[in-house]
Amino acid sequence: MPAMISCSARVISTGEAKLNINFVVLELKLSRGADKAMGQISRYMGWIKQNMAKDKGVKGVIVAKKVDEKLKYASSIIPDISLFEYELNFKIRVVGIK
Repeated sequence: MPAMISCSARVISTGEAKLNINFVVLELKLSRGADKAMGQISRYMGWIKQNMAKDKGVKGVIVAKKVDEKLKYASSIIPDISLFEYELNFKIRVVGIK
């Protein structure tokens, strides 16, 4: 089971309110996004589809510091999985008791 599942909802107005719910599985990699992440997220997405989503959509997102070429090739033929790279910037400041 994935560590994080996001569920997005949108109300479609056609005379009566219908809820269109889709699922997004987020795979966060600490550093490098290797192609084995594709197998992991595919399993998670399959589990969500079978056990929670039923006839709703399931999308996957892999976020890593660096996505390798093998993962890019694998995702190029799987339209429901998107790849993102992250970049961290932060400041450290001294704090104390006043």
